[in-house]
Amino acid sequence: GGIDWRDISDVVQGSVMASVAFLAYMCLVFYAVLNVLTGVCVQEATKAAEKDVNYSILEHLKKQNGVIDGLREIFHEADVEESGMLTWEQLSAHLERKKVRMYFKTLELDTWDLRTFFEILEESEEAEGVG
Repeated sequence: GGIDWRDISDVVQGSVMASVAFLAYMCLVFYAVLNVLTGVCVQEATKAAEKDVNYSILEHLKKQNGVIDGLREIFHEADVEESGMLTWEQLSAHLERKKVRMYFKTLELDTWDLRTFFEILEESEEAEGVG
């Protein structure tokens, strides 16, 4: 429905000013339609990116929880006395197992890193006991 653009252009051809006004009107309408289409595309792209960010966050949290569970399992296995306390000697002995060494290697942790961690914890406990 509606009036054809050609019918309107035939009417305004007699006047240069009317032709310019009609051309400007057509450009404005065309620009408005393109602006709406661009807005829809940007909105959909934003929604997709937001979903992707949320997915990435969830995947990272899932991976982090998996690492925590794996460390918890290794530390429980290393606590052979089942005291709830882990000594460096117990963990060091547990590190003799290839599976345990490989797990820490996937976390990019060396024996030196673990030893340093234990030393920091010991210093922290001593400082708390003195203060």
